Amino acid sequence: MKRFFQAAFPRSPVFGRTMLALFFYSILIVYLVKHVSHFQGIEAIDITASSTIAIGLIYAFRINSAYDRWWEGRKLWGQLVNDLRNLCIKFDLYFNVSAEEKAEFGNLVSAFPFALKDHLRGIRTDLTTLGVAVPDDKTNDRHAPLLMATLIFEFVQKKRMNTSHEFIDFLIVDKHLSAMMDVCGACERIKNTPISKWFNVSIWLWLTVYLSMLPWLLADELHLWTVLVVMFAGYFGVAIELIAEEIQEPFGCDANDLRTDKYCETIAESVKQILHTVPLAVTQKS
Repeated sequence: MKRFFQAAFPRSPVFGRTMLALFFYSILIVYLVKHVSHFQGIEAIDITASSTIAIGLIYAFRINSAYDRWWEGRKLWGQLVNDLRNLCIKFDLYFNVSAEEKAEFGNLVSAFPFALKDHLRGIRTDLTTLGVAVPDDKTNDRHAPLLMATLIFEFVQKKRMNTSHEFIDFLIVDKHLSAMMDVCGACERIKNTPISKWFNVSIWLWLTVYLSMLPWLLADELHLWTVLVVMFAGYFGVAIELIAEEIQEPFGCDANDLRTDKYCETIAESVKQILHTVPLAVTQKS
């Protein structure tokens, strides 16, 4: 229930201030129309209907464009969960390694989604907190997911070269190894391709004009009910726009963003179940 209210009522101060301003503004317009002789409402039902339809169409496009970005991000993280699960299953099946090496591999795999999550949020991850031993020549690498993928590739290749495994064993797991950077690159594409600023500004301009006109259009007919109607229209207009601004950047920490922390924990739990080891990434992050 708490998460529902956080998602339905944006925490942005813009939302509260706008709703408060609309409340007093609509009361003022109703008072002027009803009690001040030279103020008159606008009797234009056609304007009300056409403007409502127009802003509805604009919002439909707005939500669809933002939701497409959110849903693509969700599919990418779902793909990452599946690929890392398959990677661990095939590594456990085809590579006969010691329990210590299995634990090291499991920790590298578990650390990757944590590194990717922080990277997409613009946070530089200290991989030592995830229990990852970073070689001295790579300590200055700023792209943590790329570094983690490199370390996993190197680990698998080293195990193949030091044992009698055929090259086909490496090819079997290679597609899941490659999928890590495929997901990372696709998430970066979403993050680094923002929606046009002018589009966002034009939405707010249209919404401001619409909500400013609405009390004048309704005051003669609805009287004090105008306040309720305007507040209702304002809630949906402002809340939808603020929620759209959240989900168009789906990798952050807002209530409507993707639950990337949960996905990281899901991967770590899967690694634990498949490899029968407790990844340090889990204990360090918990």
